[in-house]
Amino acid sequence: MSLREKIGQTVVQHVEHAFGAGLANKITSEMIGNFLADQPVGGLFIGGEVIRHAYGAYEMYSELIHKFQEKSPIPLLISGDMESGAGGAVASLTRFPSMMALGAADNKEHAYNIGKHTALEGRMAGFNWNFAPVVDLALNWLNPIVGVRALGDNPFKVGELAALIIKGMQEHGMAACAKHFPGDGVDLLDQHICTSVNSLNEEEWREQFGAVYKTVIEAGVYSIMNGHIALPWIEPYDKSKNRHRPATVSKKILLDLLRNELDFKGLIVSDALNMGGLTGWDSYENRTIESFNSGIDMMLWPGASYIDLMERAVHEELVTEQRLNESVKKILQLKLNIGLLHDTDSMKKPEIPYQDDAQIKENFNVAKQISAEIAEKSITVVRNRKGILPLDPHSTNKMLVAKIGAKTASINTDMDGVIALLKNRGIEVTVMEDFESWDCLTTMRNMELEGNRWDAFIVMTCLRSQDFPYSMRPEGASGKALWAIQSVETLQPVFISMITPFLINDVPYADTLVNCYSSGKQTRESLEKALLGEIEFNTHSPVKTGGWNE
Repeated sequence: MSLREKIGQTVVQHVEHAFGAGLANKITSEMIGNFLADQPVGGLFIGGEVIRHAYGAYEMYSELIHKFQEKSPIPLLISGDMESGAGGAVASLTRFPSMMALGAADNKEHAYNIGKHTALEGRMAGFNWNFAPVVDLALNWLNPIVGVRALGDNPFKVGELAALIIKGMQEHGMAACAKHFPGDGVDLLDQHICTSVNSLNEEEWREQFGAVYKTVIEAGVYSIMNGHIALPWIEPYDKSKNRHRPATVSKKILLDLLRNELDFKGLIVSDALNMGGLTGWDSYENRTIESFNSGIDMMLWPGASYIDLMERAVHEELVTEQRLNESVKKILQLKLNIGLLHDTDSMKKPEIPYQDDAQIKENFNVAKQISAEIAEKSITVVRNRKGILPLDPHSTNKMLVAKIGAKTASINTDMDGVIALLKNRGIEVTVMEDFESWDCLTTMRNMELEGNRWDAFIVMTCLRSQDFPYSMRPEGASGKALWAIQSVETLQPVFISMITPFLINDVPYADTLVNCYSSGKQTRESLEKALLGEIEFNTHSPVKTGGWNE
């Protein structure tokens, strides 16, 4: 390979960054050829993102990715955010309940099968590398990033389930990627905005995140993604810069700890290099070169000028060609592991696994069944002090439902889905969702004073943080709604949290509370069945939920 080709191998380019948003424009083979001639990248990222909905059908991706592979002299790694199934990237594919739902269900077979079917469906669309599983620990209920993306807060359980996901994925032709080293979920900072801090001391870190990474490395995970996360016990606060040093630019974290001590031989890929957790560290040129020299093998979205910058850096001996060669070998090894290259070093075009219509339908049906079983086993009753649950289906004829966090269209649709299921049973449902009056406390209390009575009172919350859908403190209309509920006198609220498992921290005196971890169709159906006693509630929480007098 030429120097430029070797540097190109270290790039994971976002297709939309290069060709436009939404893939709405027709990307021709000629356009692809011209792009790859100038930017001979080693990998692409495509599809929905963690903070963005999936879109499109798998046939579109398959056709487009095939064009890229045809035009690339060296087969490409095609990556995506498929943390809860291939449906996280491609709308027409299966999206399983969240990882925390799997943690609640605590089923090893399901963990393996999530990996397997993510690989089968993702490869059908052309993907061969998944930026998953998340192996962070949900240790801080205020953390805005981890939330239900985590399998839980117990390092043994997280490592055990993650290792099975990895096995299922990699045994079916897709590279897995454990993230975000050295571990998110400890503080309340957001890496999109600034460097977050894993503040555990050395002993705590080794017992928790260290144990998880030891497990997934022993399980043979092909790649690990670092986060823009500081780890002060090994890399102290940088007084010269007056800020914490993120792992992305830390040899102590990536080389001494991950490579040498934990003995990780695979590929290290950065988290997105345009995130505020890194960009505030130094100038673009300095932080990019420092990241690579600190041990990153593949750079996620490093910018259009990256290859030119790195060529200059090698010529000026700011980066050694030996260091570059080390990363290129790891990249080629990963491609070899998943069948993109022959042992003879000759190139092999990746084959999308052939599946006839009947096989595709069968795989979808199996994945759907797995998803339904996880949903059914994950609905967790956190508190049931007054024995209200399950509701008596024979005497529950009228129900008041307060919808909280319903301002976003998709959230509203999910909550309305639960209400529709209740109505289909013949239950008369009164819905309250407007708590914006000057005196929010009078809303439901006035209904009580007017003589209205119901057989059950459901407080359904679907709270999400900013634009990131993983945790939430009640504010605005949501805060007013929870405030108003404290004023009712004849009603006994059953709180249902569709997403965050930590609502109880904001309603610590709640006598009845259920966690769902997801708001998808199968979760909604399982919730409705559990409420009316058709299936049993789970009593195993994957996280410590808080509240008083537990």
